[in-house]
Amino acid sequence: MVVGYVIIWIVSVVNWKAVFLSVIVNTMITMIWYSRSVLAISKRTLRFYLVNFVTALFMAAGLSLAITRHSSFNGGALLGFFVWLFFVAPTLYSPMPRDGNTPKLFYANLICLLVNLIVMGGIIGHLSYSATPIKY
Repeated sequence: MVVGYVIIWIVSVVNWKAVFLSVIVNTMITMIWYSRSVLAISKRTLRFYLVNFVTALFMAAGLSLAITRHSSFNGGALLGFFVWLFFVAPTLYSPMPRDGNTPKLFYANLICLLVNLIVMGGIIGHLSYSATPIKY
C-alpha cells in the first residue's frame, strides 16, 4: 500500500520532460566519450549503452527529485557535481584496486560520469525552474 503511494508521489513530482531530455544528452555524451577516448582500452557494446540509458534514467529521476522547483541551471549543475563528488567518485574508487581496471579506464569513467551528472543536473534544474514559476 505504501509502495503505491510512493510510486504515485514520484511520478507526480518528477519533471519527466527534463528527465528524458537529460537522459538523451547523457547517452550522446557517453557515446561520444567512449567512441573517442577509451575505445582502445575498453570495448563498449550495444548492451553497455542500453544499461547506460537505464541507469541514466534512474540518476536523472533521482536528480529531479533532489532539485527544488526554485533551482536554475547553475543550481542543478552544482547538485550534479556534489552528487558526483560525495557519492559516485568514492563508490567508483573503492573497488578499483581489486577490479584490475587500469587507472586510465578508471579516470575515463570518472570524468565521463562527472560531465554527465553536471550536464543532467543543469538541464533538469533549468527546465524545473522555467516550468514552475514562483508564486508569492
